[in-house]
Amino acid sequence: HQRHLPGVVHPLLTLTTGHRGNVFHVTPVPFSPGKVATCAADGFLRLTDVEVHSTPSSPLVNRARANSTTSASSNSGGDSSAVIISLEYSSDDGVSQIGFLSSDKMCFSHTFLNANEGLVCSERGLLHFDLRLPARSQKRGSLIEELKKTCKACAPWRLGEDSGDYQLQSAYVFAGGTGVDVALYDLRMSGGSSGNQAVQRYRPKTLQNKSSVAVSGIDLSRNKRELLISYESDQIYTFPIFPDASAAGPTLMDIESNGSAGKKSDKPIPELCSYGGHLNRMTFLKQAKYAGLNDEYICTGSDSGHAWIYEKDSGAVVSFLKADNHTCNGIAPHPSLPYFITYGIDSTAKLWRATVPVDNEVDDSDLGRFKYSREAEYEKSIVLSKWRDARR
Repeated sequence: HQRHLPGVVHPLLTLTTGHRGNVFHVTPVPFSPGKVATCAADGFLRLTDVEVHSTPSSPLVNRARANSTTSASSNSGGDSSAVIISLEYSSDDGVSQIGFLSSDKMCFSHTFLNANEGLVCSERGLLHFDLRLPARSQKRGSLIEELKKTCKACAPWRLGEDSGDYQLQSAYVFAGGTGVDVALYDLRMSGGSSGNQAVQRYRPKTLQNKSSVAVSGIDLSRNKRELLISYESDQIYTFPIFPDASAAGPTLMDIESNGSAGKKSDKPIPELCSYGGHLNRMTFLKQAKYAGLNDEYICTGSDSGHAWIYEKDSGAVVSFLKADNHTCNGIAPHPSLPYFITYGIDSTAKLWRATVPVDNEVDDSDLGRFKYSREAEYEKSIVLSKWRDARR
């Protein structure tokens, strides 16, 4: 019987994806338990089955699989994960890209539009994929002409408050690249000029003429009234999606009327608020997310290795956590429970639980904890004495 210390997480499975570069994004496939989609620095989007392409790391999993009729080890053999998007079939002219250095053709992230189709942000633009099609049959070229060189982040606009409802497919997507602007694009007009695709643009006032920044993350509020954008080498900004929308939030009619020929405006919408203090320079994919049942908080990572959590209304930093020994790239909050995961350069992700302060008079910072540890008297743990007895 293998015993584990409380608070220490041990992996159950090791998943072999087949990527030859850093894996940037992993998501479960909607309505397909056990299947995950991954994209990486090698420029590939792959589909992997946990039951087929994983190696057990726990005795419990080993015993369970040994008792099953078809074990993962017998199925895995020399199988590889399915390639959905490949460099070999990425160019519009049909010229293979497989021989080129893959570091300039990276895939940053992906998102599903429904159970089978989705979008990939990459250094080849905003790409479309369909899990039902082989790599050679996927749509080629960027869906958005002005982002054909690089699309850093995107967020589909869907009806309703549940952004994870894949039944509510939308033809609109927020996307940004290596420039300052983020725009709401109409994907039904992907064959036209880039100007016809952009329904509305968003740009911070302070970044009007700044060319040294790039978009690193995009998120939408639950009520679809606000847009959250994180910039590389700059701050985080919130924007009203449509300032003149009704109190119930933007509707499909608001978007379509705003994108009509008579009402479309080329003037970008300025920011509502900005949130700074964190560092976003060393890595290029730092995410920023809304958190809380009513999006009361905004969270992000920092080059210092800290996770920053801001109160949205006041801008105050309500939590400052040492989440990584090198760089914290982001926070993934739970949609309803007070839990969140931080991730970064370290080989481990960390699960946190939000709590109220135990004592408002206690300094809970790193320096405060250090001072308290120097003053407090500690008794030896019973675990230590039992461990020494066991070693004898």
